[in-house]
Amino acid sequence: MLGINFIPWDSKTFGIKCYDIVSYNEEVLKQTDDKEGHFTIKVNPLSDKSLLQRYGFYYVDTLIQPNCEKDNFKSFKFEKDTLRIDTNHVDYDLELFTDMFDGLFRHGRFHRDFNINNDDADKRYMSWFKQIFDEGVIHVCLYEDNAVGFMAYKGNDLLLTGLDKSVKGKGLAKYFWSESCKVILNNYGSFITSVSATNLAALNLYNSLGFKFNNPIDVYHKFNS
Repeated sequence: MLGINFIPWDSKTFGIKCYDIVSYNEEVLKQTDDKEGHFTIKVNPLSDKSLLQRYGFYYVDTLIQPNCEKDNFKSFKFEKDTLRIDTNHVDYDLELFTDMFDGLFRHGRFHRDFNINNDDADKRYMSWFKQIFDEGVIHVCLYEDNAVGFMAYKGNDLLLTGLDKSVKGKGLAKYFWSESCKVILNNYGSFITSVSATNLAALNLYNSLGFKFNNPIDVYHKFNS
């Protein structure tokens, strides 16, 4: 289909054909009317949304891109030696991290989509994490020598991150992020990620570390059964 890309990994996870729409115009959107499957389109928040409404698309999320240059980064040093980052993730079992996934990605667009089961949305993130585990780079967050979190990234792009419930609320996140971000910034000089506008805890964290926020984008879905 012109202007529409088939997404095989999401299709396998959800058991339905999934597509990304890469061109926002009526000719492309018309193609979705007679096609079964789940469609995603990302548009500028200031663009006219009337076409999306006309062709049955519904809003699910707004994504914001936190970014930081090395010179603007604000680092926080933990006072005790009980916290550190291990960059050699192959020394740890995959299940150690996937056990942390319960409720971790509730701000994600598929969790907010009423046409997608939350269990299936969790499986999507788990599948993505497994791929990163095999191909990408993961920093392991250690607290008192116990693995309690992770940061998964590729290049200077942070892809997935999370902390175990056992340490949430202890105020450790900014220290973990400081240590891990410093490694990435030393290697690449800059750092980017993407976060839902509803994830205020993450946005406040990035703000405290000196990140700026650019490139907001609205995400719309459509589901044809």
